[in-house]
Amino acid sequence: MFDATDARRAATCYDATVNAYEARYQDTGYFLEKYQGSQAEYATGDGAPDMRFGNNIRIYRYSEALLNAAELALTSDPTNSKIWLNKVHNRAGLTDTLEATLDNIKNERKLEFVGEGKRYWDLIRWGDAPTVLVPDTYGYRTNTWSESKKYLPIPQSEIDAAQGTLKQNNY
Repeated sequence: MFDATDARRAATCYDATVNAYEARYQDTGYFLEKYQGSQAEYATGDGAPDMRFGNNIRIYRYSEALLNAAELALTSDPTNSKIWLNKVHNRAGLTDTLEATLDNIKNERKLEFVGEGKRYWDLIRWGDAPTVLVPDTYGYRTNTWSESKKYLPIPQSEIDAAQGTLKQNNY
């Protein structure tokens, strides 16, 4: 899905097939690079070695602010929407200029946030979940998305703390 000159590809995909590697079931040999721990982290630090990696840190990134602004300004401020969209696009080493359209913003978000857990909520917000989150041909996704899956349960402790002013979702 990445253009050949897109710098995000190397930062996102780790190609294990270049080393001695034994593929497993439905294994492509590509792994998520951006959260891969380093040997330096593994060798130093406190606690169990398998838990020493500092890769479970979630940060609200500048590119997310730009793409959110581009999406928000799409109809009210198309000039700035295009500027913000292309700041993210060009930072990835791509020199072409994108028009500010919802499809272009959706694609940039898809490329920019691979593996960061944002796409599911993007698909729900855009209303694309029912058509994108469907069973696939190779058996990884076997169920169809339903409207009830966009609601998170309210913890019972919060319902109790609200003293009757808060009710659980009906889904």
